[in-house]
Amino acid sequence: MTADKVLDIKGLKTHFITKKGVGRVVDGIDLTVYKGETLGIVGESGCGKSMTSLSILQLLPAAGKIVDGSITLNGEELLSKSEKQLRKIRGNQISMIFQEPMTSLNPVISIGEQIAETIREHQGLNKKEAKEKSIEMLRLVGIPSPEKRAQQEPFQLSGGMRQRVMIAMALACKPALLIADEPTTALDVTIQSQIIELMKKLQQDLNMAIIFITHDLGVVAETCDRVAVMYAGEIVEQSTTEELFRRPKHPYTKGLLNSLPKIHEDQDELIAMKGSIPSPFTSHTGCKFAARCPIATAACSQEHPELIEYDRYQVRCFEYQEE
Repeated sequence: MTADKVLDIKGLKTHFITKKGVGRVVDGIDLTVYKGETLGIVGESGCGKSMTSLSILQLLPAAGKIVDGSITLNGEELLSKSEKQLRKIRGNQISMIFQEPMTSLNPVISIGEQIAETIREHQGLNKKEAKEKSIEMLRLVGIPSPEKRAQQEPFQLSGGMRQRVMIAMALACKPALLIADEPTTALDVTIQSQIIELMKKLQQDLNMAIIFITHDLGVVAETCDRVAVMYAGEIVEQSTTEELFRRPKHPYTKGLLNSLPKIHEDQDELIAMKGSIPSPFTSHTGCKFAARCPIATAACSQEHPELIEYDRYQVRCFEYQEE
């Protein structure tokens, strides 16, 4: 399976260096994504999911800096690439879909031209060829009358249509890896389901790897092959999706799943986790989840747990015992 590795991240640390101190937004994570699979990254807002994706693309805010680690794409180290080299990789070998397309699409340029621009940049096609390819991509993602839609500007399209345009743009160069950062959050449930089905179909057609970043565990169950659960910049559990939902191991994962409504069970109220995720500027001696953990012991506040690898999963918890 090593030959099928698309992305391999080792010991990635991304810090925000500010006047108030150093924020450890991504604090030493390891991730591997294989060809044709979907890896979900889940956790509450502020746990480091989006900063992980921006670190992969090296598109961090001004205060952000990768201070340690390795990111390889098809065996090539990305952290040693120049900005010029990275521009050839972004949108070509790695593409990204954001949760709100209106912030990513140029509001005064037709959607067909925006897709064509990406194609010309990375595939060297002329204007006519790029225009034809952009219409073909709009047709591929299920947009009706693609020739007409290609001439329209983003504000003339619905939210679901704009998200399809983002997918068309992201897939125009047939990337090896697609990063989808909360791509369905702003959409209603019916459109959300259509977008998920579309992504699954296109993934099968193109045999690409997907990183699906979300806080929605329902979407994870429907979409992902494996799941990495993040908390305060660290991975606290990683396993297949089936294993995660059937037998969650980490107390944080259990808390996330317990907060979901259960359709087939009588449930008076949802079980909410106490407390909130700590600031990345907070220093920790022990487990970062200890203050919110229902089974924490004194040792959990004094020593930092390592991510232990078992046969089929990984867990970062002193109290977990393999069954």
